[in-house]
Amino acid sequence: LLTAGTPVQAHYYAALPLEADQGHLFVRATVSGHPARLLFDTGAFTLLKSQAAAAWRLPEVGRTAVRDASGAKAVLGLVALDTLRLGALVLTGLAAATQSLEANPQLACRLQGSAGLLGVNALRHSLVQIDLAGMRLHL
Repeated sequence: LLTAGTPVQAHYYAALPLEADQGHLFVRATVSGHPARLLFDTGAFTLLKSQAAAAWRLPEVGRTAVRDASGAKAVLGLVALDTLRLGALVLTGLAAATQSLEANPQLACRLQGSAGLLGVNALRHSLVQIDLAGMRLHL
């Protein structure tokens, strides 16, 4: 499920403002109609805080077992996203993992002030350029 999803547009270009906060980069998105601030993380898959997924009534479509970089195991929920909008880019058919912040204090610290992570599964159809001088993410 985390490899599902495609852009609506056959050809697209999106330039998104980046926000820097405590050494992390964030983008603004719309997740199934809900405005969201997401941590940009090309080393992870798209993940939403379970609290955000529940508040937005995103349907759970499964669960998956994962290991993080330290080897720790976790079981995460999977939710279906109707759409993920990143500026002019619209993605459909995506799934996102969900995790409770109580289960992962380190992640809770990284995601403070955001709804989750924008990860590699959402960006796999895009060439990604990070312009730190201009604080833009080009897709």
